[in-house]
Amino acid sequence: MPQKKSASSKTAVKREKPTVAKKTAAGKKALKTGAISRPGGKPAVKTAGKSVAKTVTKKAPAKKTPAKKPTSPAAKKTGKVAAKKPVVKAATKTVAQPAKPVAKKMTPGIPNKDGLALVKKCVRALDDKKAESLRVIFVGEKSSVTDFFVVATGNSEPHLRALRIAVEKELDDEKALIVGKESQPESGWCVVDAFDVIVHLLLPGQRENYQLESLWKDGEDLPVAELLK
Repeated sequence: MPQKKSASSKTAVKREKPTVAKKTAAGKKALKTGAISRPGGKPAVKTAGKSVAKTVTKKAPAKKTPAKKPTSPAAKKTGKVAAKKPVVKAATKTVAQPAKPVAKKMTPGIPNKDGLALVKKCVRALDDKKAESLRVIFVGEKSSVTDFFVVATGNSEPHLRALRIAVEKELDDEKALIVGKESQPESGWCVVDAFDVIVHLLLPGQRENYQLESLWKDGEDLPVAELLK
């Protein structure tokens, strides 16, 4: 059985412990001046009667500046980031009106003088027979078929026949070669082809329907008033 320790032995153990300075004002001063060493510690180094304590200077952590996040298109839509919107000017619509055909002055440089003389004869004959909406278009530089197109309107089938006969008579008088004629009964359209000149005679409905002038829009309109002089 373990033996009980006596009071005398306890007192002996206590005496073996190192004497530690009491926490008094004098003891604290002695610790500061290094006169008494701390238990288990190294003795303080004395320099000119004063102990030099090692001081460790801790660097203050640098403040991190938060990086600016790029503004996403979604943020712009939500309105969190104010974005400058481009100023859009209201577009004004301009309605272009169709240009009316303007009769130009007769080109003095038309190479086919014989064809031009023949055109004048046909125009005068049609004007004498009360043809309507006369137009003469020069296409010598645009077409390989002919040099001049003459278009006129008759108000009825008998009127168309009278116009066609008048044109054929003028061509015969000028000894011009008629290479083709087309005249179907009740067709509302007559054609006389004299090679240098092609004459189209139509009723109002047929002329509106076929719009022959639009086929030669690149040609040059010759003024009928000057051709009648």
